[in-house]
Amino acid sequence: MTVAIVGAGVAGLAASIYLKRSGQDVHVFERAPTLEAIGSGIMLQPSGMAVLKDLGLLDECLRKGAPLKGVLGTSPLSGRVILDTRYEHWKPGAHGLGIHRSILLKVLYEEAKRCGVRFRFGVEVSDFSSASKVKLSVTERALTPHTTAAVMEVLSDDQIGADEYDALILASGRSSTLQYKAPIHHRSSPYKWGALWATLELPESLNEPVLRQWYNQSHQMFGILPIGESVNSTKRLCSLFWSRPVESDSSLFGVDGTLESWKQKVRALVGTVADPLLEQLQSEDQFALATYTDIEMPAWHYDRVLAIGDCAHSMSPQLGQGANMGLVDARAIAQAVGKSSAVHWPAIFSKYSEWRREHLGYYQSASRHLTPLFQSSSSITPLIRDMALLAAQHVGFVRKHAATTLIGGRTGWILSNESQVPLHFWDGTAP
Repeated sequence: MTVAIVGAGVAGLAASIYLKRSGQDVHVFERAPTLEAIGSGIMLQPSGMAVLKDLGLLDECLRKGAPLKGVLGTSPLSGRVILDTRYEHWKPGAHGLGIHRSILLKVLYEEAKRCGVRFRFGVEVSDFSSASKVKLSVTERALTPHTTAAVMEVLSDDQIGADEYDALILASGRSSTLQYKAPIHHRSSPYKWGALWATLELPESLNEPVLRQWYNQSHQMFGILPIGESVNSTKRLCSLFWSRPVESDSSLFGVDGTLESWKQKVRALVGTVADPLLEQLQSEDQFALATYTDIEMPAWHYDRVLAIGDCAHSMSPQLGQGANMGLVDARAIAQAVGKSSAVHWPAIFSKYSEWRREHLGYYQSASRHLTPLFQSSSSITPLIRDMALLAAQHVGFVRKHAATTLIGGRTGWILSNESQVPLHFWDGTAP
């Protein structure tokens, strides 16, 4: 069986490894000319780490990343920590992991190449047709590498590209339109808020094993995520982010905004604790603006075509689940394929959609409803949020609910049903 995967991101790379190990001939097409770490740091949850452990890749990520005990959020409305969700509220010893995107991509890519997955970079898959087989429309792209340093030198098999494929997996990211070329109902809604982010050296004074956030109502949010090393640096790094509306003005910092005026806003919200980070920021070129889209599909397959990762279920990063959902997608494909020698892809992809429906449905709903509590122009919702979060710290059931949401382990708002498909979570124990 020959399988084409479009996209060499987290979901596509993990899926390629699983499928190659199951005996498939896997070809990966990537539009970028090199494997690049475009984006901020990643927060790996126990659900995503369980997949990496299953692949035998977790130890390398643990060596390079930054263990996290939980999430702390402070609001000046109450003058205290209002959000305190810790992994130990789920299981003692459990933790998350902040990791630089380049490390995760490098670990996955090197394993995919070792397994024999074949890659072709710098090509655009613009269309496909699906009948008894899948045919791709592939064109070369005249691109120069992104300004971000490449994760590593890629080995591109320029001659790959079968006339027909037995199956096609779309892992081409939230900006892709390929998934809409199949007759699958979908809804795509851009979020009105995004975030500025930058990768900086982590000062010793801020070296806490937590994702730290500060909120000014819901229209300002400043955060620091420890992410460990990158492929180009052994220094301990962090991702800094600042919530802002997505608007059409010329400055990253808003109308008439400057880097210095933005630093004053950060100091007004956080105090002097952020100064060691702010001193490292000398130019707008150190920032990037991230935008988000909510993509919803009732099923993610059509015949021999399956969409996974952000192109299938992109959501706000507020819950820290994006990369983890892509990793769990890859494992779900492997579970659906199983060890059968007679692979019937339409049935496998139908089983995948059935298995992923409850899990993905809950996280998309939670992201959609909770994001406005932290990113919006409302002056009322933050008051409700602060009171609810403060009260929740004293209710064991609510603390457990928040923790199981954080780890990637829920399938519903009230009840969490894991009977349809076993969702695996790494609890921090040694192998």
